Amino acid sequence: MQLSTLYLQRVEDASQQGIQQSKRQFVESIFQVRFGNIAEELAQIIEPLIQLEPLEIARLSMQLHRSQLLARFEPENPTKS
Repeated sequence: MQLSTLYLQRVEDASQQGIQQSKRQFVESIFQVRFGNIAEELAQIIEPLIQLEPLEIARLSMQLHRSQLLARFEPENPTKS
């Protein structure tokens, strides 16, 4: 029995979503332990942070100070000069 390409793609998509959700929970847990809560400014850097490899996520989340994390993942602001 052959599985359809669409079915296989949906399984892959679901798998990727699960991985991203796990990474998000991991980062949120680290932030809660290190910083006590996840303020809006920290919440904004979670998405770019979880695009990295897991070891890099862990290294940055554990080693950098809050201000360093925010500076590293600060969204590009085209109105800044």
